Amino acid sequence: MAQDSRPKEDPMSKQFGGALFDFGDFVAANRRSPIPITKENYPTIDYNLVPEETGAFEGLRFFNEFFGGNVSVVYNATRFADARIQRWCDCRRLHERTGIPRERVFRTATGRDKTAHLLQESDTHYGTTVQGDNRLEVLKYSFGKVEHLFLYCPPDEVVEEERTPEDLAQVHVVSSWEEIIHVYCR
Repeated sequence: MAQDSRPKEDPMSKQFGGALFDFGDFVAANRRSPIPITKENYPTIDYNLVPEETGAFEGLRFFNEFFGGNVSVVYNATRFADARIQRWCDCRRLHERTGIPRERVFRTATGRDKTAHLLQESDTHYGTTVQGDNRLEVLKYSFGKVEHLFLYCPPDEVVEEERTPEDLAQVHVVSSWEEIIHVYCR
C-alpha cells in the first residue's frame, strides 16, 4: 500500500475570516430594474436586464481575495428563480470577474436563516466574520455569531418597522459597497 505523500493540512494554519453576502439588491440591483419586479411578473420578465449593484463585483472580488476564497453569495429563492439567478450570474460573468466559483453562489435550503453557512472555509480561511444583507430580519439570525454585520440599503419602511436601538447597535447600516469596504478596513 503506497503512502500518501501529499503534505497534511494543518488546520491551525488557517486564518479565521470569511464573508457571506445576499444576492438580491446586494449583487443584483433588483430595485433598479428597468421593469419593476413583482411576484406576478417575475416569470415573464427578462431577469438578465436587471443591472448589477454599483460596486458589487469589485467588492466581492476584494473580499474574495482578502479572505483567500472564503466568500459565498447565498440567496433564498424558488427553484425557478434559482435558475434565473444562475443565468444572470453567467450573463454578467460574475464568477470570472469576482473570482468566486460557481459552487459558492447558491440557493439556501434554510430560508432567510443563513447561519447554516457560517462555517464555510477555503484552503486558507475558515468561518464568517462579515455578513451583508438588505434585510434586518436575516441579519438578526447572526447576532452574536458574526462580528461585522452590514445592513445594505434597506427600504426605509422596513427599517422603521423592524428596527430597535438594540438591533441597530449590532449592524452597520451602509449605502454602498465602497462604504462596506471602508467600514471593514478601518
